[in-house]
Amino acid sequence: MNEFTKETLDQLLHKEVIVELGDEDDVFTFKGKLISYNTENESSEKLTDFCIYTDHGAVKTFTFNNLRDIKLLEH
Repeated sequence: MNEFTKETLDQLLHKEVIVELGDEDDVFTFKGKLISYNTENESSEKLTDFCIYTDHGAVKTFTFNNLRDIKLLEH
């Protein structure tokens, strides 16, 4: 599992990304624009969840618990 930081997510914010979620048995992939992320509180570095605007027009919120990878979508 990758470690994600606020700095990493700031670089991806408002850009097209590929998100991989799941465990060793099941992996789900979503494409979309990273629109926000949240921490436990303003002074915390602990990431709790994030939202993407999918390429199907829906806003999806995911927790970091089952995030495998998030990377910039290369065109």
